[in-house]
Amino acid sequence: EALVEQQEAFHSAFRQVNLRRDEGRIKVELQEIELEMAEAREEEDEHHMKYLEHRTEGLGRESAGLRKLAEGWEHVAALRKEERFEEAEDKERHLGIVERDLDLAREIQDLNMRQFEANRELDHLRRAMAMTERRAHAAREIVGRQRQVIKAWERVKRSLAEAADEERQTLMEDFEFIHHEFHLHREMTELHLRMSEAEIEGDEEEVGEIREHVEELKEEIRNFHEERNERKDREDAN
Repeated sequence: EALVEQQEAFHSAFRQVNLRRDEGRIKVELQEIELEMAEAREEEDEHHMKYLEHRTEGLGRESAGLRKLAEGWEHVAALRKEERFEEAEDKERHLGIVERDLDLAREIQDLNMRQFEANRELDHLRRAMAMTERRAHAAREIVGRQRQVIKAWERVKRSLAEAADEERQTLMEDFEFIHHEFHLHREMTELHLRMSEAEIEGDEEEVGEIREHVEELKEEIRNFHEERNERKDREDAN
């Protein structure tokens, strides 16, 4: 009988240690969730906020279950002290089921957390891949235009060797138009790239600001082309 009492005392102490450890873990997780929630609110990430609320509710249920479990084991100890062994054994069996329920709930909570984090990482990678593809496309477009500028410059250089002074000036002015046009279109490409990135990130304010810049640049390009056409008309008239 003394040996049985010693074993029960050991198991009781072991359970108390585990319960305190789990309560400490829940407290730490709730603190971490509070910090994550503040970041999610700042980023207006509704999906993340909803997930964190769900986790908080799950931890609340686990904490309540642990308290009931602790009370249950105290009741078992009291029953044994009163030598109500059959009732104590029935209560132990019930508490064993409750413990397993809590274990399984904790496991699914952990797996849900891993799945959510994996999905977030996958979503981040997809956005990053989409932006990388757009950057690559923009870079190819800019390089293609730059090659056309270089070809134009090579033609101008060949013509300059045999051109008179007035013709030299015209050739250089023509090239300056070509070069300036390249930079205008490059700026437009980069603005569209920035706007795509802002759209992917859901930054509506940034998208609006970039759209304004795009419209301003479109107007500048229109004025530039009009100026160039007027210059050509004057040259043709002469």
